[in-house]
Amino acid sequence: MITLSTTAGSTNSSLTLSASGFAPSATVDELIFGNHTVAMPDSAKTFDSSGSMKLTFKVPNKIESGFHFVDLCTTDFMCAGTDFFVTSSSDVFKLSASPEFLPPAKQGEDSESIVITAKALPGKDAGTVTLNLAGLPSGVTAKFDGTASNTKDLVVGYGGKASTKLVFSIAETVSPGPVFFDVTGTTSAGSQVFSESFDFGVMPDFDAGGTLATFVDAIPAGNFNPFDFGSVIVSPTAGKINGTVKITASGFTASATVDGNQTEAGADIIFGNHTLALPSSDNTFDSTGMYSTSIAIPNMDDGNYQIQICESGGSCAETLFEVVSASKSFRLDVSPQKMPPALQGQALANSDELSIVLDAINGQTPGAVTVELFGVPDDVTAYMDVNDGNGFSSATEKTVTVGLGQKKTIGVKFAVDDYAAPNPIQIFVEARDSTNTEIKGKSVSFGVVPKATFASALGVGNVVLEPKNNATQNTVTIS
Repeated sequence: MITLSTTAGSTNSSLTLSASGFAPSATVDELIFGNHTVAMPDSAKTFDSSGSMKLTFKVPNKIESGFHFVDLCTTDFMCAGTDFFVTSSSDVFKLSASPEFLPPAKQGEDSESIVITAKALPGKDAGTVTLNLAGLPSGVTAKFDGTASNTKDLVVGYGGKASTKLVFSIAETVSPGPVFFDVTGTTSAGSQVFSESFDFGVMPDFDAGGTLATFVDAIPAGNFNPFDFGSVIVSPTAGKINGTVKITASGFTASATVDGNQTEAGADIIFGNHTLALPSSDNTFDSTGMYSTSIAIPNMDDGNYQIQICESGGSCAETLFEVVSASKSFRLDVSPQKMPPALQGQALANSDELSIVLDAINGQTPGAVTVELFGVPDDVTAYMDVNDGNGFSSATEKTVTVGLGQKKTIGVKFAVDDYAAPNPIQIFVEARDSTNTEIKGKSVSFGVVPKATFASALGVGNVVLEPKNNATQNTVTIS
């Protein structure tokens, strides 16, 4: 890991980096600051016998203001990094969050809290900083200091700081998977706009109790239990070789051994075509059936790979992870991948929101990226919002500019005709750069269900399965 002596500063200011957890006597291969390579003398490139080092350098002189990733890599392919905010002369405040990564939350429960702090830059009056949240899916409610709201005013003033505790209330109906949201800060004392994107995971609540629990308890030992399955969430969902990914699994048997392939001796995780052995100190689920660990991304070609976690002799769970090379400029995420069902006649205002996230790879400037939706049927209208102040407009294609180290979120909602066919809808989200050489895609689905008046008039119900086909032991959503 690496830490910096400060998290914000102007160009040409002095900065001290502390690194630890590397191999003893390892050698620095490169130190990257945004899209700049920091020159280091050979005498400063060697770690000590404990795998640690400390070095002081200056923030690059010709670098844009905003967030930049500081990345330190060694010749034995170990890397670690952190964010740094380069300030401009007109900036008056910065935002920070603790913890930087929010642990997964269960359906039907509140998440752990995250403290967001607005701090005036030295010698500056930040006035009142207004926080605004965007991109939260339906069923996820933000609560600032216990009050449900998507906005919060923080009185910072001259040289001061102010904080707020943010918690998310997760409805039982929220689909398991990643949740992405943007935090934007504006100030009454100037024109600065400070934006940052965050994510956390929603896990299934396997201990909900009630009628389902009673039903499951009545299943004879040894019989197939259709509600016995695990869940796994990764953060981030894409990264470079030797970067770090955090894996969180839930819904497994308490104290069981983590066994990815279930065919060979030893505890492990399957990552694409790699079997990653786990040490004995980190190879079992806890007393609630949860397991969490961080691993380095294996040396693999660009592409999407399955990460699979199983319990020894029991159930498995898997999710996709995208490995990206240094030549790639952005990653694509969508949340949620399975949207709640839409009713015939659903108006735009009643639609759940799909968040499409474009995230610049460290040190890269993607530029213009076009997002297009494929598979939207004629009786469903898509509306897209690129956060330009104009709100949602009818479209299946939008282009946004993603700068160095930036994240951009596009919101999508759907209006459904009164007589739309009750069916599952599969939509493919494609993102491509201006040269059409870097193209990425994600799938999203939701079901259209008939109005209650339609069902009662005909005396029938309706059921939608997503997906329509799958392998044994894998999950299906029934609406």
